Order: sequence, then C-alpha cells, then structure tokens
Amino acid sequence: MKQGTYSGTYADFKGDHYSGAVKMFTFSGGLSFWYYTQPDGTPVQQGEGCEQPGGKKPTACSKMMPIVLYHDFDPATFTNATFTKSDFDIPDICKTTTVSCAIPGDSTEFVV
Repeated sequence: MKQGTYSGTYADFKGDHYSGAVKMFTFSGGLSFWYYTQPDGTPVQQGEGCEQPGGKKPTACSKMMPIVLYHDFDPATFTNATFTKSDFDIPDICKTTTVSCAIPGDSTEFVV
C-alpha cells in the first residue's frame, strides 16, 4: 500500500465482510492492482485484473484477458503482523538448490 497511488475514496463499498467508505490505492503495471482500506487504514480488499473496479464489485475481464483475482479481508479478525529482518533470510538449503525448467516451444532454460 505504501507504494500505491492514493486514488480517492468510495463511499458505498459493499464487500464480504465490510460495507462503507474505503480509501482506494492503485498500482500501475501490466495488470491493474488495487488495495482498499477502511478510513482508519484497516485492510478491506486487495485484487488484480484488467481494470480498476473503482470501489465497486470487481467484474470478469473480456475473453482472453487476465483473470480477475481478489479477496476481502475481515476487519473484525485482521491483526497486523510484526516482522524482523531475519524473517526474510533465505534458508541455507535454498542457497544451494537449483531448479531448471525449459519454456514450452523454446530451448531457453531458466535456473531458479
């Protein structure tokens, strides 16, 4: 959310667990990505698809377009997590393990 663009508020949001005003944050790129919060900053909904729903219920994209994926947070049960830098340390086993895969129809190989 901190890197999103604040896109205003929408007064009549209706989700699975919350109805009311939301602050809308959007992200540009290959897909339209959105993040909605209650006015106090509690998460309400996050999603991505072919267009920004503008606070309304997300709808399916046209045929052959990206799939719309979204989920609603339950503000009544949401708790903020606290992380430390060590939570993101790469486990030792992952530092020496490689997986390779060929792209279908191409001889290009990627090692992850």
